Amino acid sequence: MTLILITKPSTGPITVAEAKAHLRVSHSDEDELIASLIDAATGWLDGRVGVLGMALIAQTWEWTLGAFPRGCIKLPLGPVASITSIKYTNRVGTEQTVPPADYGILGDVLTGTWPQGSAVQIRYIAGEGCPDPIKMVVKLLVGHWYENREAVGDKLTAVPMAVDMLIAPYRRVGV
Repeated sequence: MTLILITKPSTGPITVAEAKAHLRVSHSDEDELIASLIDAATGWLDGRVGVLGMALIAQTWEWTLGAFPRGCIKLPLGPVASITSIKYTNRVGTEQTVPPADYGILGDVLTGTWPQGSAVQIRYIAGEGCPDPIKMVVKLLVGHWYENREAVGDKLTAVPMAVDMLIAPYRRVGV
């Protein structure tokens, strides 16, 4: 099973202007630094390897399986906004597309009666918009890293406690 990012999000959870307002920065001298801090915070939270285990902003993913499983298919990254396509290789080696009428989606789960086949590719869009508490987490992280630019220094401070509190309801935990 392979999960590949096909199309990255077109925007981040917050803009540089929103981060600067949070930081109370009025000059543009550090816009590049602030943008990189937003990217770092987003990378820590978002996507397959992010601590939340979810997509924050709309992005296209392709999940490849060796064959259709029996029953429902739990997609590995949500929230699922839509299914772009479900393709597979039939018994004679021809690529086929499962018609949208043959499956349904309930949350992050695909339901349907699956044909026999191999090399299944499910392309879908995950992420329906970043929740406001997660936008605040990005701002808090950017602010923390903006003020504490070195990993080790004379004052050691932890990431703000509010970060853990704000992300807790959104964190997807695998069983």
